[in-house]
Amino acid sequence: MTQLVINMNSKILARLLARAYVAEHTECEAISETMLQLGDENISKPFFNLIKDNEIHKMMIENVIERLSFSIEDFKEYSIRTIGVKKFDFTEDFTTQQLNEILKWERWARNYYRNLLDQDFSQISQELGEETVEFVKDTLRKLIQWEEMHIKLIEDLMSKA
Repeated sequence: MTQLVINMNSKILARLLARAYVAEHTECEAISETMLQLGDENISKPFFNLIKDNEIHKMMIENVIERLSFSIEDFKEYSIRTIGVKKFDFTEDFTTQQLNEILKWERWARNYYRNLLDQDFSQISQELGEETVEFVKDTLRKLIQWEEMHIKLIEDLMSKA
């Protein structure tokens, strides 16, 4: 069986970024639910900062989508409609289970951004220019760094739980 090879273009990248966009939103849902269930002042501030960071991450993804010449509103609609947002109910979970769930999302995001960064951007470079590709790659590198900081933060909170 022959495999059809399609190089990553701007449309494929936008669709892949839709998953990351929804993951950032989904993680906010998990963090919000954890804050609600725990009501712990010791995690309230760091978790609020995680939610804020995730909102910034979503804006960073939106900036990439704009650079790829796609409509933000269409992108948001595609993201939510196609992928959907997971809801969480942590009423029966312990703190470590809640933190593990958030940690899982942080690790997924870091690995997903790494995989995106490892892709061949030559088609996108031909479509939109090397400056756009460098903007995308720089954004992915920054997102990876943020996710690594978040992972460390959650692991530190887990060691205290």
